[in-house]
Amino acid sequence: MTFLEPRGRQGLIDKLQHYARPYAISGCMAGNLKAPVEPTRLALAYVEDPRAAAEALDLKAADRGNVLLAVPFDPVVFERTWSERGVVYAALSQVGADMLAFPEHDPADAAVLIAWMRKNEHLWRA
Repeated sequence: MTFLEPRGRQGLIDKLQHYARPYAISGCMAGNLKAPVEPTRLALAYVEDPRAAAEALDLKAADRGNVLLAVPFDPVVFERTWSERGVVYAALSQVGADMLAFPEHDPADAAVLIAWMRKNEHLWRA
């Protein structure tokens, strides 16, 4: 489900720092922290219940919003996460897969992250 966060990515990050339910940011928004690429318009976050999360995060439903709240296919997306500045991100392997599969991302951006992951395996693989 897509939603609008009027303050953009930073507004979403600020709100997620205080969100008490499981979540994991993925896609370009997460990948950019390790291997910067051109950011996309749409932030991707996995949550258990998009409607409840949107209400708790004070996001507004929108057909062309800037936040996509997605229910993961498998709860593994909430495992092997990592945090930075109080925000939870999906495992980099998940981030790379989402960057390859997500229509909003350029596959070349995923290649930049995957190259970083190969070079820095000791930093992210646990």
